[in-house]
Amino acid sequence: MKATACQPSKTSRWLVVGMVFSLCLCVSVVRCSAGNVGEVELTREGKASIQMALQYLAARQRADGSFSGHMGQTSGIVAAGLLAWMAAGNLPGEGPYGKQVAKGIDFLLNSSQPSGLLFKGREDSHVMYHHGLATMCLAEAWGQTRDKRIYDKLKNAISMIERTQNEKGGWRYQPRVMDDDMSVTVMQLLALRAAKNAGLLVPRRAFELALGYVKGCARPGGGFLYQPGVGTEGYARTAAGVASLLACGDYGSPEVLGGLRYLQ
Repeated sequence: MKATACQPSKTSRWLVVGMVFSLCLCVSVVRCSAGNVGEVELTREGKASIQMALQYLAARQRADGSFSGHMGQTSGIVAAGLLAWMAAGNLPGEGPYGKQVAKGIDFLLNSSQPSGLLFKGREDSHVMYHHGLATMCLAEAWGQTRDKRIYDKLKNAISMIERTQNEKGGWRYQPRVMDDDMSVTVMQLLALRAAKNAGLLVPRRAFELALGYVKGCARPGGGFLYQPGVGTEGYARTAAGVASLLACGDYGSPEVLGGLRYLQ
């Protein structure tokens, strides 16, 4: 593929690498849950592409578990890389990239602050993105390994998400109750769902408020807004909203079906 004038930023590349794998898993889970017949099979070229991506990550991991490059020393980017390895079947000490996963988990555990915030790296005005990704990653690791080192840090991370949810059900960039937006809210909602899947107790009200917020961003035409009643519809926001609703077991609501039609 030839380079175009519009190239993703370095940060976007890291996030895409990590989230593509986790979203691929979500697609197969959703298909099974929805009762669709058939399985999605990767081509030989697709499998080779995955292996190249995993090798790319491994070649850029540093001794402390973080990555080289722009923002590679932040908890969110480390978590995105770990999600890619774990989605491919690697666990701490297990699999071709087990050593890399173990180092990354240690990095995330060391990033835990007394407040529960999972953030380590240079100053960032959008730390709740990092926190959401890191919480999802630790929830996956706890669910797969039951490593006791992870549990307390994960529980504190979830408690912080609960404390910082506002009355409308949303979250914003900083770890405190403030205004809200769709992208940060979806990240925290998926983190809560991951923790629940891993066996942690998450209050029903936190889910109800967050799901209400996401649905409140849906428009009659199917697209989702950045904030309820604010801005215009967008494809990325719609994909995020639909993915979060599906992950929480909502397969047939008007918001989900309308969002899928909008994306198509």
